[in-house]
Amino acid sequence: MTDHDPGSIRPLRPDGTVDAAAIDVIDESRRPNRAMVIGGVVLGVVVLGAIGAVIAWRTLVGSAFASAAAVPPDADFVVTFDLLQIRDSDRVDRLIEAFTVPAAEQGLIDDGDVDVLGTIDEGLADEIGMTLVDDVVPWIGRSVSFAMWVDGGLTMDDLAEVERPEDFIGGVLVVGVRNGDGAEEFISDLSGVMARETDGLIERRPYEGGMLTTVVMDELDEGLHMWLGGDFLIMSIREADLDRALTARDGESIRDRSTYDEVMAALPSDRLVAMYVGTDWIADFYDDPAFDELGPQIDALREQLDGFEGVGMAMTLRDEGVSFDLAYRMDDPDLLPVDTFDASALEFLTRLPDDTLFHVGFPIEDGTFSDLADPLREADPGIYDEIAGQAEDLLGVNLFEDVLPAFGKEAVVAVVPTPEGLLADEFGVPVGGVAAVGVTDRGPVSQALTSLEDYAIDNGVNVVSFGDVSVLGADGQNLFAYSLGDDVLAIGTGPTIVDAIVNGVSPDVTANPRYRELDGVLPGDGVPFFVDFQGIFDVAELEPDQRAVVNALQGAGLSGEADGDLVMVSFLVTIDY
Repeated sequence: MTDHDPGSIRPLRPDGTVDAAAIDVIDESRRPNRAMVIGGVVLGVVVLGAIGAVIAWRTLVGSAFASAAAVPPDADFVVTFDLLQIRDSDRVDRLIEAFTVPAAEQGLIDDGDVDVLGTIDEGLADEIGMTLVDDVVPWIGRSVSFAMWVDGGLTMDDLAEVERPEDFIGGVLVVGVRNGDGAEEFISDLSGVMARETDGLIERRPYEGGMLTTVVMDELDEGLHMWLGGDFLIMSIREADLDRALTARDGESIRDRSTYDEVMAALPSDRLVAMYVGTDWIADFYDDPAFDELGPQIDALREQLDGFEGVGMAMTLRDEGVSFDLAYRMDDPDLLPVDTFDASALEFLTRLPDDTLFHVGFPIEDGTFSDLADPLREADPGIYDEIAGQAEDLLGVNLFEDVLPAFGKEAVVAVVPTPEGLLADEFGVPVGGVAAVGVTDRGPVSQALTSLEDYAIDNGVNVVSFGDVSVLGADGQNLFAYSLGDDVLAIGTGPTIVDAIVNGVSPDVTANPRYRELDGVLPGDGVPFFVDFQGIFDVAELEPDQRAVVNALQGAGLSGEADGDLVMVSFLVTIDY
């Protein structure tokens, strides 16, 4: 480690030697982009080094979220890594081997050990003369956090006038340290690299109980600040941001913010990475009068944003696969009701066949469809009346006042394997789809469909009935099928899937083994969003070598539940290890 005297300023030549000449203002036309240099070198080296520490199986100690203790309480964006979740779990190895072992067996990749660190280090050594194994792994701790915030809010005028993101966005990188000497040597080496890359200067001085090293750029008004003290290495572009982090370390931090604490606690405790997004700055941004001209749409968006109090996200390696979890608080849960992610009240899902490849179902509040016409009526009443009149001439009933209000309750969209329909007949792809929406007043919908059917027949379209299902076709080709049941209107590529939605089918999708596995571990009751990877692979008729590589993928699903004003949503990809 190179010894720097506290308080010294060291002008460096490109070869790293000290230049005792006076500090010159550097020509901006030949200066490398600061954000790219700093972001690429610092974040790349530290994050890759964190991964390297895990791969190298070094001891990782401390709290999973210790680094968040130096994040300011009003940070708008925080990402925290818990490296121990990789190091102390065999789930990473299982996840990698689930795909690499079959690929090696098929001869698609080398079945030998891959020297990940060696490959990365070889490139780093060529570029900056540092390596992960030698310069990062020996000192890095368990917890790493990256935080950003917007200074004093953000408006459209700010975006138009500001020239550099750092003029209104602050941020820090907080890295846990378990070996102070190693971290100090890393700072010394990295500052030398940064100084050479930017024609910068190195300043080193005691600061707030630690040692502050700064690579000075831009006529000495900013640089890369690296503060080392106690269990933390804190890095920032602006010294003011570093001061905010040090104040948080000694006082109130993001971990003392109630919303952050609550949404983080709702996420899996064994998560690999967690992200927090404060929503106040987004709400303030859209409160800008510049958006007023968007009318009712911006009013609805503002209402939802004002209701959000904070959002937490996480990625977790689980025994069943990989999950992506979301937790958020709303002061008015009705603005984004949890039943959006809860299938317990969705009847139509249980009318889908057990070989369903994909489905998404969601509730619909009464009046949702009729509300769609409100912006048009408010923006141009004349056009609204003209469309309403033309629609009534065609349908025999008022579209806006009778037909649209008759839809509600729920909706579902699904893809199924089937030999029926345009895709199968014309392209040889044995899949079809269906879309269905709940009907709360059958009368006006039936009248509208009858009028449309008569209009189609008058214009040369064939209409053939199969029980409760009508199939429309032209030129010898079936186009689509539809049926109006007691509580649902279904439109699909063929009569079989449409009839299933209207009258039910057995076995239904809840008998699908991939669906059952997801339903057993996801929150809430049922799986409103579902993908059956195995079914898709079957329909696609993959070649054996292709199937082997992806065959570990089983299914994917999303669902959620609420606890008061706290909503938890999980998306899980199941993997056969």
